[in-house]
Amino acid sequence: MKFEEANQYRNLAALAAFLIFSGIVLITFYRLEVIPGISYIYSLIAPNIAPNAVGTIVFDFRGYDTLGETLILITAVITVGVVFGRGAFIEEEYAELRHVTPTPVQSVFGIPVILVLMCFGLLLIFGGHLTPGGGFQGGSVLATAFFISVIIYGIKRNPFHYGHDFLIGMETLGALMFLLLGVAGVAVSGYYLYNVGANIWDQGFIEVLKYVDPTNAGMLPYLNVAVGLEVFGSLSIAAVFLAEARKHD
Repeated sequence: MKFEEANQYRNLAALAAFLIFSGIVLITFYRLEVIPGISYIYSLIAPNIAPNAVGTIVFDFRGYDTLGETLILITAVITVGVVFGRGAFIEEEYAELRHVTPTPVQSVFGIPVILVLMCFGLLLIFGGHLTPGGGFQGGSVLATAFFISVIIYGIKRNPFHYGHDFLIGMETLGALMFLLLGVAGVAVSGYYLYNVGANIWDQGFIEVLKYVDPTNAGMLPYLNVAVGLEVFGSLSIAAVFLAEARKHD
């Protein structure tokens, strides 16, 4: 009986804390004044970097946030490896999805669909600073193409077989490339992840609404490539782990 009463008191205390916190958040939003600030100015200046304003905001205005997301993805892959063990990194005769026979439909359309997905993923990565897309989307599409080939043909007979060394190399190369590009910004301007090659701040405010050079996006295309490699490698490793996960008695 005492335990139930104590549990009720804890629930009431949690409810009171939730209501107080919610009230503070609502009052803060009610008193919030939206004034022209950095976001407003950047929305006007962003077209001078590249036509794709989303890409400029993600990699230029919010470069640190993107760096944090890539680190979270790497952490997720490490967690998958810890949970499922070495998994696909061990060559064992009884590993699942190692001997898979594709159906006639898969045999005919498998390779063309995978090639189209790979081309589409590369298009998203290399054109992310000009059109909707980017490294995250393109890397995810490339990883999806690889995982489809694993589902259709298996790990051993996969025509696009990537060894674990290759996938880890892609992940590591993408992460290091992103970090080193940030260091290049420090060397040029003193600011980490500064967009070298697209210094629009020296222009007069009159030039804000004018496209100076929409194809000169500075480091944005290279950052897209870095994130694309990192996302492709990370998701592919995680997919292979999950594909070959097996239950041990």
